[in-house]
Amino acid sequence: MSKPYKLPSGSWQIKWLDANGKRCSKTVATYELARTELRRIEVGTDEAKIRRERLGTGAMTVAEAAERFFAMLKRSPSDTERRFLSRKKSHTSHYNLHIKPHLEKVPLCDLSPAVLRRWIEALAVTRTQRPGEKKNEGGRTLAASSIRTAVSTLRQIAKASDVPLQVTLSDSLRQKRRRSRPRALQCIEDVRALIDACTDPWFRVAVALACYSGARLGEIASLRWRHIGDQTITIARSWEGPLKARYEDDEQGARVVPLDPELAAILAAWRNATQGGPDDRIVLVGGTRPMREGHEDMAAKTQSACKRAGLTPLTFHALRASFATIVADHGLPVSSLQVLMGHADVRTTGIYMRPESSRAALDPRARLSIHAGSTSAEPDARDLN
Repeated sequence: MSKPYKLPSGSWQIKWLDANGKRCSKTVATYELARTELRRIEVGTDEAKIRRERLGTGAMTVAEAAERFFAMLKRSPSDTERRFLSRKKSHTSHYNLHIKPHLEKVPLCDLSPAVLRRWIEALAVTRTQRPGEKKNEGGRTLAASSIRTAVSTLRQIAKASDVPLQVTLSDSLRQKRRRSRPRALQCIEDVRALIDACTDPWFRVAVALACYSGARLGEIASLRWRHIGDQTITIARSWEGPLKARYEDDEQGARVVPLDPELAAILAAWRNATQGGPDDRIVLVGGTRPMREGHEDMAAKTQSACKRAGLTPLTFHALRASFATIVADHGLPVSSLQVLMGHADVRTTGIYMRPESSRAALDPRARLSIHAGSTSAEPDARDLN
């Protein structure tokens, strides 16, 4: 690297060779800035050389690593075909739009924190264009969620080549966890009104199962009549694969939810009407065909039923949230609700708990005097010693 030298204009220039041997130069205003920039470049070039020596695949460019990543991308046993294709499409789109134009020829070993920071800053000022729009008059820029997805795609591309990346996102780009309660039915009267508004009998059964048991759509589609007990329902599968969350004490990964008397009456009437079906499934579209993932527009049917019942339009998944919302308001502990919902993280279940101090103050379990008379009359073993 050369020492800073002064130009006729009064500015200072530095020249150096990067890790690939390419000649580079930069002009700054003062001598102090030139010295500072030169030291920063020296450290960065040395770190790039060290990374390249340490990483066997570090000399591979981002484009070569992306080609390798997409060739290795395969569907996992627990994933559905639709989810896999959607994820692959998302990775391909973000790579072509946001990664390839900026980092295509950059070696993986040169993806230092400074390079990644400059790339993210470039994405943050990138203007978006909607389909069919000739000019972005509003000056819209790339959404924070799109930048996070692009960073995630780059991480996985590098990970496929055994090259870890250290990417630090600013506070404005980090995802803020949603802690507000999801949109859902608030009382049992709304549940009954929605079920009565369902025109298709098979859809009415699916809605009842979601509202009264908190089951997911895939779990409802895989339910068999043998899973219905006298007072409980055993949820063992989702679509054609395992459940989203498993429990160590159950080898099959199944969970048990309550069978509400009103739900039991709906199921009994439905069973008499269908007399069983293929694979002994409960929910049969039109009374003959099992539900398939992506075949039925459940969101549109749910919104139409809500409109007929005079309720706020909801998605089908919101019916599962309705179960959690109602039982949480009735005082079910969060630990018990977590098991019924099949959540792996109790913080996910916690969003259904309404933070009302008046409700907690009226809970009899919060009064110490209730427990004062429950002590045993037997002497403590420590008093006998």
